[in-house]
Amino acid sequence: MAPTTLSDNHPAILSLRTAALLTSATGFISLAWSITHHKGISDDGAGSISSIVLGAIAYAFLWSLVALTIRLIPRRIHPGIYLAFDLIAFLANAITGSIGLAVLAPAMEGGYSCYSAGCDGDAVLRVEIFAYVVVFVNV
Repeated sequence: MAPTTLSDNHPAILSLRTAALLTSATGFISLAWSITHHKGISDDGAGSISSIVLGAIAYAFLWSLVALTIRLIPRRIHPGIYLAFDLIAFLANAITGSIGLAVLAPAMEGGYSCYSAGCDGDAVLRVEIFAYVVVFVNV
Protein backbone atom coordinates (compact mmCIF):
# COMPACT_ATOMS: atom_id res chain seq x y z
CA MET A 1 0.00 0.00 0.00
CA ALA A 2 1.45 3.34 -1.05
CA PRO A 3 1.83 6.05 1.60
CA THR A 4 -0.61 8.90 1.36
CA THR A 5 0.79 12.34 0.64
CA LEU A 6 -0.74 15.76 0.43
CA SER A 7 -1.21 17.18 -3.02
CA ASP A 8 0.58 20.38 -4.02
CA ASN A 9 -2.70 22.29 -3.89
CA HIS A 10 -3.81 21.17 -0.44
CA PRO A 11 -5.14 24.17 1.57
CA ALA A 12 -2.75 23.49 4.48
CA ILE A 13 0.30 23.60 2.22
CA LEU A 14 -0.90 26.73 0.46
CA SER A 15 -1.69 28.50 3.73
CA LEU A 16 1.71 27.62 5.24
CA ARG A 17 3.49 28.84 2.11
CA THR A 18 1.43 32.07 2.19
CA ALA A 19 2.26 32.56 5.88
CA ALA A 20 5.96 32.08 5.09
CA LEU A 21 5.67 34.67 2.32
CA LEU A 22 3.98 37.21 4.61
CA THR A 23 6.38 36.75 7.53
CA SER A 24 9.43 36.96 5.29
CA ALA A 25 8.05 40.13 3.69
CA THR A 26 7.51 41.62 7.16
CA GLY A 27 11.05 40.75 8.25
CA PHE A 28 12.48 42.08 4.98
CA ILE A 29 10.68 45.42 5.33
CA SER A 30 11.66 45.79 9.00
CA LEU A 31 15.33 45.04 8.39
CA ALA A 32 15.47 47.27 5.31
CA TRP A 33 13.98 50.13 7.36
CA SER A 34 16.46 49.64 10.20
CA ILE A 35 19.43 49.54 7.82
CA THR A 36 18.41 52.85 6.24
CA HIS A 37 18.05 54.46 9.69
CA HIS A 38 21.53 53.54 10.95
CA LYS A 39 22.89 56.93 9.93
CA GLY A 40 23.95 58.89 12.99
CA ILE A 41 23.88 55.85 15.27
CA SER A 42 26.90 54.40 17.02
CA ASP A 43 26.23 50.68 17.04
CA ASP A 44 29.79 49.33 17.43
CA GLY A 45 29.32 47.18 14.32
CA ALA A 46 26.19 45.42 15.57
CA GLY A 47 24.08 46.88 12.78
CA SER A 48 26.28 45.42 10.05
CA ILE A 49 24.90 41.93 10.72
CA SER A 50 21.46 43.13 9.62
CA SER A 51 22.45 43.11 5.95
CA ILE A 52 23.41 39.42 6.17
CA VAL A 53 20.09 38.56 7.83
CA LEU A 54 18.35 40.71 5.21
CA GLY A 55 19.88 38.52 2.51
CA ALA A 56 18.66 35.34 4.20
CA ILE A 57 15.12 36.64 4.67
CA ALA A 58 15.11 37.93 1.08
CA TYR A 59 15.97 34.40 -0.09
CA ALA A 60 13.09 33.01 1.99
CA PHE A 61 10.73 35.60 0.49
CA LEU A 62 11.80 34.88 -3.08
CA TRP A 63 11.66 31.12 -2.59
CA SER A 64 8.16 31.33 -1.08
CA LEU A 65 7.05 33.51 -3.98
CA VAL A 66 8.53 31.10 -6.53
CA ALA A 67 7.01 28.09 -4.74
CA LEU A 68 3.55 29.69 -4.75
CA THR A 69 3.93 30.55 -8.42
CA ILE A 70 5.02 26.99 -9.24
CA ARG A 71 1.92 25.66 -7.51
CA LEU A 72 -0.22 27.52 -10.06
CA ILE A 73 1.29 25.37 -12.83
CA PRO A 74 -0.83 22.26 -13.42
CA ARG A 75 2.27 20.02 -13.43
CA ARG A 76 3.68 18.50 -10.26
CA ILE A 77 7.22 19.28 -9.12
CA HIS A 78 9.34 16.68 -7.36
CA PRO A 79 9.01 17.05 -3.55
CA GLY A 80 12.80 16.93 -3.20
CA ILE A 81 13.03 20.35 -4.84
CA TYR A 82 10.69 21.84 -2.26
CA LEU A 83 12.53 20.05 0.53
CA ALA A 84 15.97 21.22 -0.60
CA PHE A 85 15.07 24.87 -1.04
CA ASP A 86 12.98 24.95 2.15
CA LEU A 87 15.90 23.43 4.04
CA ILE A 88 18.25 26.10 2.68
CA ALA A 89 15.80 28.84 3.68
CA PHE A 90 15.33 27.30 7.14
CA LEU A 91 19.05 26.95 7.82
CA ALA A 92 19.88 30.40 6.46
CA ASN A 93 17.24 32.09 8.63
CA ALA A 94 18.01 30.05 11.74
CA ILE A 95 21.78 30.56 11.53
CA THR A 96 21.80 34.24 10.56
CA GLY A 97 19.00 35.05 13.01
CA SER A 98 20.90 33.39 15.85
CA ILE A 99 24.14 35.15 14.98
CA GLY A 100 22.28 38.44 14.61
CA LEU A 101 20.71 38.13 18.05
CA ALA A 102 24.07 37.17 19.57
CA VAL A 103 25.70 40.25 18.03
CA LEU A 104 22.76 42.45 19.04
CA ALA A 105 22.60 41.17 22.66
CA PRO A 106 25.01 43.75 24.15
CA ALA A 107 23.08 46.59 22.52
CA MET A 108 19.77 45.32 23.92
CA GLU A 109 20.67 46.44 27.42
CA GLY A 110 21.34 50.08 26.71
CA GLY A 111 20.18 50.69 23.14
CA TYR A 112 22.11 52.40 20.38
CA SER A 113 23.93 55.66 21.10
CA CYS A 114 23.29 58.63 18.83
CA TYR A 115 26.06 60.96 17.73
CA SER A 116 23.90 63.27 15.60
CA ALA A 117 20.68 65.15 16.20
CA GLY A 118 17.43 63.63 15.08
CA CYS A 119 18.30 59.95 15.42
CA ASP A 120 16.29 57.52 17.51
CA GLY A 121 18.57 54.65 18.41
CA ASP A 122 15.96 52.98 20.62
CA ALA A 123 13.39 52.83 17.81
CA VAL A 124 15.94 51.34 15.41
CA LEU A 125 16.91 48.73 17.99
CA ARG A 126 13.26 47.84 18.68
CA VAL A 127 12.57 47.44 14.95
CA GLU A 128 15.64 45.21 14.58
CA ILE A 129 14.55 43.04 17.51
CA PHE A 130 11.06 42.79 15.96
CA ALA A 131 12.63 41.80 12.64
CA TYR A 132 14.71 39.06 14.26
CA VAL A 133 11.61 37.71 16.04
CA VAL A 134 9.82 37.65 12.68
CA VAL A 135 12.80 35.81 11.16
CA PHE A 136 12.37 33.09 13.79
CA VAL A 137 8.59 32.99 13.24
CA ASN A 138 9.37 32.50 9.55
CA VAL A 139 11.60 29.55 10.42
